Order: sequence, then structure tokens, then C-alpha cells
Amino acid sequence: MSTSDETSFPLYDHIYNALVKNDQIDAEVSIQELSEIVEAVRRMDKNGLDCIFVIIRIHSLRNEDIKVFDVPYKGEKVNKRDDNNCDVKFDIRLFPTSLKRILLEFVRIHAGSAQK
Repeated sequence: MSTSDETSFPLYDHIYNALVKNDQIDAEVSIQELSEIVEAVRRMDKNGLDCIFVIIRIHSLRNEDIKVFDVPYKGEKVNKRDDNNCDVKFDIRLFPTSLKRILLEFVRIHAGSAQK
């Protein structure tokens, strides 16, 4: 996997590299772990949600044949606002295993930093 300037995000790279090093990047994510991700996202602040979206975007740009302005993994634009912005809703079941694993690690890191 190559990293270009257009898809550089140090947090993503750190999590990805740690999972690869520990041979966990392709480890299946259990139902309990998926629930952990979903519950953490529901409680997350705007900064955390922005990071989640960037992680999803970076992963899709590096691993899928997708254009920058496309919503990856069949995400759906919702809550469109007057400023041409909107929220994006995803079905985590449509994510590749490696992305689920990265998101699980991120929500665990984020929860740990929020408790400090």
C-alpha cells in the first residue's frame, strides 16, 4: 500500500501499521466488537466523528476505485443543509474487514483519550 500526499492521515497510518505489525489487520471483527464500534460512534463528539469520516475516506481512496467526491462503501447522504453540507450514514456491515478493524482500534483509542 502506498501513501500519497493526497491520502496522508498520520492517525490512520499509525493504527494501520500497528495492526499490520501485529498481524491483526485482516482479523475478523466479532458481533460484540461491531456493537462496540456502533455504540462508541453514537457517543462520539464532532471531532471524533470527523476522524471516523476521514479514516473511512482515506481507506476508500487507498483501497477502492473511487473518486474523491464519491461517498464510499454505499454511504448515504442525509440531513442536507443550506450550506451544501450534509451528514453521511454508513452501514458498517458493508465495510471491508480491515476498515472495521481500524475503526475498532480508533474508537478504543478515542475512548481512552476521552477518559483522561
